[in-house]
Amino acid sequence: MTLLQSLARNLPVSLMSKVASDPLRAALSGRAMSGMDVDEATALSVSTVYACANLISSSVAALPLHVYSKTGNGRQIAEDDSTMVIWGRPNPEVAKVTFWETAILHAVVTGNSFSWVKKGRGGAEELWPIDPSRVEVKRDDAGRKVYVLDGDPAKAFLDYFVGGTIFHVPNLGYDGLKGMSPIKLARESIALAIASERYGANTFRQGGMPRSVLSVDKVLKKEDIDLIAAEWEERYGGTANSGKPAILGMGTKWQQVSMNPEDAQMLETRRFQVNDIARWFRVPPEMVGGSVETGALTYANIEDRNLHFVTFTLQPWISRFEQTISDELLPPDRYARFDLRGLLRANSVTRASVYEKALNPLTGWMNRDEVRALEEMEPNGEDGARAVEGSNIPELVNAAGILIRSGFEPAAALSAVGLNPIKHLGLLPVTLQSPDKVEADAKAAANAGG
Repeated sequence: MTLLQSLARNLPVSLMSKVASDPLRAALSGRAMSGMDVDEATALSVSTVYACANLISSSVAALPLHVYSKTGNGRQIAEDDSTMVIWGRPNPEVAKVTFWETAILHAVVTGNSFSWVKKGRGGAEELWPIDPSRVEVKRDDAGRKVYVLDGDPAKAFLDYFVGGTIFHVPNLGYDGLKGMSPIKLARESIALAIASERYGANTFRQGGMPRSVLSVDKVLKKEDIDLIAAEWEERYGGTANSGKPAILGMGTKWQQVSMNPEDAQMLETRRFQVNDIARWFRVPPEMVGGSVETGALTYANIEDRNLHFVTFTLQPWISRFEQTISDELLPPDRYARFDLRGLLRANSVTRASVYEKALNPLTGWMNRDEVRALEEMEPNGEDGARAVEGSNIPELVNAAGILIRSGFEPAAALSAVGLNPIKHLGLLPVTLQSPDKVEADAKAAANAGG
């Protein structure tokens, strides 16, 4: 038992319940000031919320997820049947990418991701996602963190880490029990987006006409008012009747009493809400149809923007899931990692420059097959040999000469700089041989070649 767990066990239950205090919860409850009700379902009907949630969850879930074991000099892949629930298929009904996409979506939208763990002999055997709306996280009378399903005290389960059956990944939290819901935190921003969208839809339903007043010179009964309003709606309401000339008689007057949507800058409000909601999810607004707040996107800076997205948007979610998977579902000598190389992949010019340095026979750290693997190409069986470009041979020969003059074996010196050993015939250098001998050797070589 860790020190933190020990302290938590010894805290009075009343004190621990106060940790989950109500000020923040009270501030986030009830209807938004715009009059809109905001929950996970209504929020996802807002295109920006859906785009942000989908972008984060699908981007992380699409990454390869591997299990590694720690070794004396690094790590190695440790993907066997006991860890297949992580690197393979989590349960018989869904593929790996579908499961993790759902789990991450729950965390992004509600602040918490819950999964039911089916245990096997080797540990976790299957993972099944649980709708977060079914789960209440609280402490029982003994101070233990429990997960109550469907409000039924008989369905109170413990965390898998302490021998239970619930795998829980929380977002940024306030009470130490669960994560806060981004939807509830951003409810005013989302409500304003819903309200402006409904206002625009209602405007188009009315044929784009502003609110107006029809006035007559005589007193009307309720039946007459209802009849005139219904007839006006039938004749001139809706987009199908837009542009029709209005025929007014019997002293009837039409008067505009409100600004049209453009005057009210409704479109500007909707544009602003895209950036505002994207800010809540830490998503670059241009990735969800918003506008760039500082300068325009160019080919030169788009790669930096993508790196910013990976570092500040995806990495916190990746770290949460990696650490929780490693701590709860794997033994101490193993850990899980998402492979980010696909997202961090540079453009072809940058990759070529990096590979050129990596393949340098003197200072490089990779061979051709390793580079081909990064480019998803089949190996050509070079067995670790680095590239030797023709333009580099003179300096490599010079480097080998320095090693030989320093006392190293010639063959070892050539191998160290990436050159193959050259067989020596035992003859003296040409400059030390007689002209007749050189001429005779040349004729002999020519005759042997013919």
